[in-house]
Amino acid sequence: MRYQRVQKDFATFLLYVLGFFLLWEWLRPVEELTDTSNIIVFLVFLVLSLLLAFFGVSPVMSSIIKVIYILYELPLVLRKNYSNFQFNHSSNLEPKKEIPS
Repeated sequence: MRYQRVQKDFATFLLYVLGFFLLWEWLRPVEELTDTSNIIVFLVFLVLSLLLAFFGVSPVMSSIIKVIYILYELPLVLRKNYSNFQFNHSSNLEPKKEIPS
């Protein structure tokens, strides 16, 4: 199967931009319904995906770039979300106790 190139004109670019705003509107409730404070990570991934599709990057190269982005951002997101928790001996998550000065 041959990969079909995407047409690169202003109308196509406008459709990608409008698609971005539509998907962004769908992501906004996720930030409020869940405890996701890193919505920018999802937006950057969305922009990256749409740009790769607009410029007609091959599916294999596009997948590699996306996997690299995910593997780079995942530890950063998890570190931020779980920075207030630590594992104890019973393998339960408990909030860190601050030591008074």
